[in-house]
Amino acid sequence: LFRGTKGLMVDVVNFLQNKGFDIVADIEQNLLEDKEIKILLALLKIAINKEDDISLIAAMNSWFGKFSLDEIVKLRTENKDKTFSQIIAESQDEKINDFKNRVDEFYFDCQVIGISKAINKLFVENNFELYLSAQTDVTIRQVHIDELFRIIKISENDFNITGLIEYLEKVENKGKINEQSTNAIYIGTIHSSKGLEYPIVFLCEAGKSLKKSYQKPYFLTKEFGLGTNLYDFDKNLRTYTPQFIAGKLCKQKKEFIDEIMIFYVALTRAQNHLFIIGERDKKRNYIDELSECENYLDFILFAFGSNFFEQLFEQDKVQKGDWEFNVVTETKNISYYGNDSVKQQNKILNNKIAEYIDFEYEDKENCRASYKNSVTGILKLNEEEIENVENHISIEKREISINRGNAYHEALKIIDFSKINSIQDLQNERLKERMSEGSFEFIDPDILLKNILLIKSVIGQAKPIKEKQFIMQSSLKEIGVSNSDKNVIVQGIVDLFCQGEKTILIDYKFTSEKDEKKIIEKYKKQIKLYTLAIEKAFNKKVDEKYLLSLKDAKLIKL
Repeated sequence: LFRGTKGLMVDVVNFLQNKGFDIVADIEQNLLEDKEIKILLALLKIAINKEDDISLIAAMNSWFGKFSLDEIVKLRTENKDKTFSQIIAESQDEKINDFKNRVDEFYFDCQVIGISKAINKLFVENNFELYLSAQTDVTIRQVHIDELFRIIKISENDFNITGLIEYLEKVENKGKINEQSTNAIYIGTIHSSKGLEYPIVFLCEAGKSLKKSYQKPYFLTKEFGLGTNLYDFDKNLRTYTPQFIAGKLCKQKKEFIDEIMIFYVALTRAQNHLFIIGERDKKRNYIDELSECENYLDFILFAFGSNFFEQLFEQDKVQKGDWEFNVVTETKNISYYGNDSVKQQNKILNNKIAEYIDFEYEDKENCRASYKNSVTGILKLNEEEIENVENHISIEKREISINRGNAYHEALKIIDFSKINSIQDLQNERLKERMSEGSFEFIDPDILLKNILLIKSVIGQAKPIKEKQFIMQSSLKEIGVSNSDKNVIVQGIVDLFCQGEKTILIDYKFTSEKDEKKIIEKYKKQIKLYTLAIEKAFNKKVDEKYLLSLKDAKLIKL
């Protein structure tokens, strides 16, 4: 059982099928998403319209046409003033003429013996069965081809190419593997197994994240109405309306409850034996709140408690009564290039495929860095710069942390530090009126005052330069990302620095981490990059560098 049909489920179907097991698989896919069906459709289209350039190129660059992309590109570049179909029609090249003759023969066969027999004839002439057996997802591809033949029959378009094309493009056709088989391994989704039971169940991908990505800048819910983003273009800030946050949290809570129900369904399908398989980082801590669980494994570990968690990851095995847990730290990657008969028939081709798969570009490190990057992008940080909260915290806490971090950054940008020595001075600044709507509510005035006084204790009377944007050219080696001399452009914003007797850099972080060593380790590369930018811009060494933990009002010297 799988949570969804994509990804690993398809690989498992193919692997078990190639091992000789009978499979019933609940895999559905639109036929027109299948590569082989697309090629057959392209052939049908150029059979009745040789000026269809897209279909023509697709057919040529396939098992039928046997033209490489290099050959097609060469034809195109040598005849830029003509359409591709004109190039092919006027060409006297032997290989192209052979292709055109085979297309004409296919069109003739479709009219005389029918489309089904014409396609079967193509398969025999082009040794299609051998070609297909060497592909990935071979089982599903074969199912889709069988489904195509079934559609040709039921749609009554065996002698009507135009009618078949229209039918395929308008009707959503899907196929299942061995739907009628009973003595077989069933592979399907948890949803599809609801109400059914099996002697032995494997629940796969229990470590897969349950989180969903929300890209839309609005939320519409019955409870809270329409919630959108708010943009302050003068201050270059984005905030969320209360309706947006409430709507998002409402939807996420509902989906979280749904996942618990789905997990319950998965656990109750087994009659005799249940195997739960999933991947989890051993470095991740114990989850002590249900709302913080990110996957099915987290649910299980949370239910058993912290003592069980510690014992499991210390001993790699816990056994009691009729259940046991095992931690496997080494796995074997299983790959295949087709069945054994194909390998034996063409060992040279198989070795060539293996060479392509195992090939590593010697300059691959340079490919990972774009010419222009943000600071977080070039350093490949996993956390957002302002958020800086642990990945496993709950959605609600994460949302609040982001908003609080943004609010403190905005307040420190607005405030004139020289005027602040007390809470009364801070109140005189009328921050609520000057900040973005709703931001002031996220600030604790006492904590903010402590942060300001800490900054003043370091910079003294020097004038702070705040939120300074920079664009810097530097090599990846100089930045410390790799040993490459490749130059890149890095763009970022320095929270605060000042120049006087000393050049001082202070970077704000809103983090839940308490350990100073861990904070320094996490952000030392980022501080190094900011230091480099300042030193290049002003040709002056940065004397002191600090991280200011806004949440705890703690100044950490690097």
